[in-house]
Amino acid sequence: MNDTQAERMVHLLEEIRDGQRLQLERQAQALQRQEELLAQQRERLAGLSQRSGQAGQILEKSAKVVASARVLVFIVLPFVVLLLGFLVWVLFARVHPQARRGRVMRWQSAVLTLTMDAKTKNPVRRVMMRLISRMVQRALDKDLSALADYVERLAA
Repeated sequence: MNDTQAERMVHLLEEIRDGQRLQLERQAQALQRQEELLAQQRERLAGLSQRSGQAGQILEKSAKVVASARVLVFIVLPFVVLLLGFLVWVLFARVHPQARRGRVMRWQSAVLTLTMDAKTKNPVRRVMMRLISRMVQRALDKDLSALADYVERLAA
């Protein structure tokens, strides 16, 4: 080996050494960057776990609200329906007092009094009587009007 070849080898070895140093520096930079990214990721995960904890608390609160709403529906709603039914029953009992009084029709020489009284202790039948009493009253009014016309034609 001569000096030029030796110098060339030394020069090549120096270039290899410089390349390895550069590669090690770049790897160190890459590792530093990875550590930074890992730290950022850990911060994000910590924030997410905190948010998921808050979300869990919100879900627990909403579950309590739903449970109380269920209790409210199953307990209070029947009472409200019964109260509305009672109010409707009272309204029909007070608004239609004609169902309790008799109808009086007068003709020239005769008086016809029609009194209809139906009583029951069964609440369903009472409601049904209240509901159909107006319809029955109208039908009876028509029949009595027809009877009055017939009596007036006979008298004439």
